[in-house]
Amino acid sequence: MAKEMSRRSFLKTGAAAALGLAVVPSTVLGKKFGYTAPSDKLNILGVGGGGRGAADLQAMESQNIIGLCDVDWKYADHVFKRYPAAKKYNDYRRMYDELLKEADAVMVATADHTHAIIAAEAMTEAIHQVLARSGVALDDVACIVPHQANERIIRYAAKKMDLPMERFQVIIDHVGNVSGASALIALNEALCEGKLQPGDIACMTAFGGGLTAGSCVIRI
Repeated sequence: MAKEMSRRSFLKTGAAAALGLAVVPSTVLGKKFGYTAPSDKLNILGVGGGGRGAADLQAMESQNIIGLCDVDWKYADHVFKRYPAAKKYNDYRRMYDELLKEADAVMVATADHTHAIIAAEAMTEAIHQVLARSGVALDDVACIVPHQANERIIRYAAKKMDLPMERFQVIIDHVGNVSGASALIALNEALCEGKLQPGDIACMTAFGGGLTAGSCVIRI
């Protein structure tokens, strides 16, 4: 019988912890007949939904849109009306305080000069959550392997987490921004340099299209 693991459970727990999760046949929940169980849906926050964010959210609306933030409620009114169950905010910090721990992904579609900090805060929270759900202490992580959008984001994350930059694998200075692939390239360099040894724990965190953020824990 074919079996599937809940995408939400996998993203929430991380790659290392996901191995211990129970797997339920899709026929038990009726997925074979087109029914998607609530546990298979992701909780998504949206920051900046009036413009490009509206299209990004439409691509995710099969999931649970639980919170929306835009500084211009008039401009974003059509988005708020499309997702009436989502809580509305005009300050992303307040939304993060109230909902980020429930979220599986954050869609950020603000102007270029504002999205870095918003995404970096989501990234650091994703690291804390995946470590907590994997039962791993931050002190036990040998190396954090982040997405390399720019070094300022990594330095911001390090400062926010009170960690030295040496705990992060940084490659953007000689590889540049290669989008989501940067975390995998950085992991490979950490292995080649001997920064990660067999048995060590690494935490990877990366951005995706629309600046969603996610993390996973790996034992080398």
